Amino acid sequence: MQELPIENALTAIARWDEARRREILVAISNPDTVAALISLAANLSRPDERIVALKVVTVVGGTPLATAQSHANVSRRFRDILQVATKRGAEAGVRVETVLQAAHVAAQGIVEVAASRPATRLLLLGWHGPLARGHLGASVCRDVIRTAPCDVAVFLDRGLGSAVGRILVPAAGGPHARLGLRLACDLAGGEASRLDVLRVARPGRATDVAAHKRAVEKLIRDELGDEPRGTVTARVVQSPSVLSGILDASSDGYDLMIVGASEEGALHNWLFGSIPDTLAERAPCSVLLVHKREPASVSRIRRAVKRLLRPSKPALANRHGRCRRRRCS
Repeated sequence: MQELPIENALTAIARWDEARRREILVAISNPDTVAALISLAANLSRPDERIVALKVVTVVGGTPLATAQSHANVSRRFRDILQVATKRGAEAGVRVETVLQAAHVAAQGIVEVAASRPATRLLLLGWHGPLARGHLGASVCRDVIRTAPCDVAVFLDRGLGSAVGRILVPAAGGPHARLGLRLACDLAGGEASRLDVLRVARPGRATDVAAHKRAVEKLIRDELGDEPRGTVTARVVQSPSVLSGILDASSDGYDLMIVGASEEGALHNWLFGSIPDTLAERAPCSVLLVHKREPASVSRIRRAVKRLLRPSKPALANRHGRCRRRRCS
């Protein structure tokens, strides 16, 4: 689908807002996963960008937060997990700042810290449980995604090493997928790395695979420029199902797949949407799910444009052939 000039303008505004932020905030909770999250943040970080490890300590509702904060500050258990983050950062060649925050609700504490740090470009969290909708009712990740004032990424680690080799990014279009493509470029900076940008086309005589590939190549140029970091390739596969096409492609030896949220993620009890959540659940490699938080003004304009471009439904006739609407031209 050819993009409208207004879409390109909105994307440029969103990218400007992203570029002025110079911090990655990493929410940590499990000592066993801290190293993987900090390693990923180190690979995602750009020059002169800070990495901040955040540990939120939850306390019961009746406990004064000032008292809880004082106890948390002297607790060796909480200091130890933050020290794991700083040590892993040093091993990766980056300095990691630490924040310890008491809160009555974990998600609220994470969002409040992110809001208090306007330089935060990306909020990175880990996910450890199943993505079935029945398990998401009280999900910290879900609540953070819906209320965070910045971009959010949720990492499902299936053994991703410190050096990321092959990355797959489904090119669905839209702000979330574009964010995923830019993050993939940040990761694919080494000479041995390879980034494949994927589009799934339905098989058939009328399918123009070359046209699909040109569209993906244009997306790559628009987002990453003419000389992106690493090796970036446009890939087109044919499949009757977008989901099965991406899953089949992900089995080709990729280390990481980066998937942007779908619009339905905010409307239903999904984490990022039905297709992103299913991909994360079934993919054989590590997965990074991303959600783009656009400035409020950009989101309003985008919604208005969608309403204007939405095709109007023809008036429905009843069994007597009369229009069901009161006024029908």
